[in-house]
Amino acid sequence: HRFLRFHGTDIAAAVAAIVLACDWNFVFYRRVLGGTEVLLQAAGLLVLWAIWSRRWGGGKHGGMAIAVGVGLGFLAKATFLPTLLALGVVALATREDHPSIRPPFPIQPVRMAAIVVLLTAPLWFGWIHHSQAFADTLQLRSHDHIGLQADRAWQGLFQVGGSRESAASLWSFFSTPFPWLERAYQTETPNLGLPWRSLALLIPLTGSVLAWRDRSESRPRALLRFMSLFVPLQLLLIWLSNKDLHHLAQATVPMAIWIGLATDRLCALITPPRSPKRAIYSLLLCIPWIIGGSSSLQQTDKALATTPI
Repeated sequence: HRFLRFHGTDIAAAVAAIVLACDWNFVFYRRVLGGTEVLLQAAGLLVLWAIWSRRWGGGKHGGMAIAVGVGLGFLAKATFLPTLLALGVVALATREDHPSIRPPFPIQPVRMAAIVVLLTAPLWFGWIHHSQAFADTLQLRSHDHIGLQADRAWQGLFQVGGSRESAASLWSFFSTPFPWLERAYQTETPNLGLPWRSLALLIPLTGSVLAWRDRSESRPRALLRFMSLFVPLQLLLIWLSNKDLHHLAQATVPMAIWIGLATDRLCALITPPRSPKRAIYSLLLCIPWIIGGSSSLQQTDKALATTPI
């Protein structure tokens, strides 16, 4: 919310907060998995914020903020790599999409690398401990052990995974989680009526087209163009390496930012800025996200109660 207040608009920030509060992937996995998902999302947002601050403000602390975000992301899980790759690719692709201002302060690669190593020190000590353990000692490796994560990423890229590694997870992220839950946990799928979230995808797509057609020097529109490339690429890279739905939850915050900016851009066609009318129209465009997400959250306990696992 605060990121969009600085680099977007108040309307976009409010819409993003509403969408995120109703997003099944964000609410469910934040409650079930807790700190890991929160840290992955926070680290991605910190790197995005630092990139945008350097591009539009020339801030001298952006490089250090990027290093902190990278370190915290990898400390949480190795699956932060697709998010980082997507940010890097899109940042390079849109590097000319900014006003003519003084260049940002040069980065300090040695200091940045030291920050990343320091923040990921628990992982290094863990790997050293595992490598020094006696061969005949029973080792109970964590689900987040780097070896298990690498095996699952390899399986996601080149092999057919288990029931949770279903290719349908990508569509479930955009629509409703129940087809994926049925495949992964043999739950019963409730009837939710219209695919509200799927229909609402027209909002970010249409808003992005408008932003690309108007290349004026506007921070919110430039950010919308950036997010219209970053979110699809982030989701694709995560999905290719880890098709479990909870990995895709990393993209819920960028997705909400994208939707908020696109909603504001659409409403700008018929309403003046900072007007009550724009706020009302933006709220109306939130209705599909509210209905779709709230109905999924409401039916979750009932669906999970039917699993035989």
